[in-house]
Formats: sequence, C-alpha cells, structure tokens
Amino acid sequence: FPAERWEFDAEALFTDGAEVFLITKHRESGQISQFKRGAKLYRVPLRSSVEPNVLEWVAERDDLAVVTAADISPRGRYLAVLGYQTLWLFSRPEQPEAHWFSHLRGQLDLRPFGMGQVEAITFLNTSSLMVANEGGDRFRVDFVNAQPPEPARDD
Repeated sequence: FPAERWEFDAEALFTDGAEVFLITKHRESGQISQFKRGAKLYRVPLRSSVEPNVLEWVAERDDLAVVTAADISPRGRYLAVLGYQTLWLFSRPEQPEAHWFSHLRGQLDLRPFGMGQVEAITFLNTSSLMVANEGGDRFRVDFVNAQPPEPARDD
C-alpha cells in the first residue's frame, strides 16, 4: 500500500438476480482528487450463505468516467450507469459470453443541464430515471422520448 493503480473505488452497486455487481471509478495514482477515464465491472455471485462469495472481474470500459451510481430497469432490460458528467444506458446481455458492458445503447452528456455533481440514479418506471446530485436536487430523465432532464417536483 498504496497501490500502483487506483482503480478500486466502487460507488456504483446494483443487483441482478442472485448476483451483486460493482462498477469502479478510477483515480490518478497517488492523487486522490484527480480522476481518469475507465471503469471495471465486477460480479459477486451469491452462491452460498455459509461460504465466502468471491468477487470476480467481468469487464472493463475505457469510455466510462467517474462512475457514481447504477440501476437496472424494472423489467431488467437496461442498465443505467451514472458518472459526474454522463449517463450511459446499456441493454441486457443476450449471449452467454456477453456481460452488462457489452452493448451500449446510448449516452447523455449531463453538463448542459446544470445538474452539478450527480451521485444517485434510480429507474422510476420502464422509460424514466431519477438522478440526484450531491446537494439533494433531483432531475427526471425520460430516455424514450429523448427529452432533456427537468427538476423533479413533489406533486
């Protein structure tokens, strides 16, 4: 310690069936406040309640950056991955050798919408997401109709 590569910070966590997944965000080695592009996907298959369930590396993507949250859609068809400045949407892997990072459906640059440092995401339904920033502001993102995010209201 310290590690040569700082690629182990994992804020994004989601479940899919009997598996827990983690997505890392990467920092410049030795520089806690300097981030770099890239994210790794890990899986913990929950096979046993009495034996350790071991973390397994699944995949890596260089185009993701500063990942802070992730969620699976209600029907399990999509994975939303949130970074400080970008929202990525992946579709469920269809082939046995595929994984959640295999098929990127699209991405949305969040900077023009003034959301600030976003930290949390959840699906509201099959076509809408709620994104929250560090200050507690919430924004609804409707990805089917490609509408820009708007501040959430407590109606």
